[in-house]
Amino acid sequence: MLGLIVFILIAAIAVFIALLGLPGAFVIVVGALLYNLITWSLAISWKLLAILAALAILAEVLEAFVMVYGAKLGGVSKYGTFGTVAGAIVGGLLLSAVMPIVGTIIGVFLGAILGAFLAEYAHTHHAGKAWKAAVTALIGRGLVSVVKLVIVVVQIGLVLTAI
Repeated sequence: MLGLIVFILIAAIAVFIALLGLPGAFVIVVGALLYNLITWSLAISWKLLAILAALAILAEVLEAFVMVYGAKLGGVSKYGTFGTVAGAIVGGLLLSAVMPIVGTIIGVFLGAILGAFLAEYAHTHHAGKAWKAAVTALIGRGLVSVVKLVIVVVQIGLVLTAI
């Protein structure tokens, strides 16, 4: 029972982290390992652990692909891409303190837009290009967050099925 409680708490943290666009899928792998250690069993097999790890790696590869490809399509510089990521993290954390969960989601998206705009504007000194970067960042960040969240939910389902 303790192992299940710990895993559920870790899964909740992983969902939150995935919403921020961070590697929550790797947190699920750690949670599955902890479950096995706490229960002193191999309820979650090595094969399933490998699948969970592969899904976590896939989430990060997809994020890199979306960010790089999306930035190229939208004409976003590396500064705008950095601003997107930094803004999403800061915005998510700031609004989480004000309004947990919903604030986190809103903060991630608002932070990504603002971060991309400010970084791209500081780089180009052109509001039109900066706004285009912000819109591209919003679309990319949204896509990345959804993909990571879906992968984390699939991982949680696989673990709970195995337990």
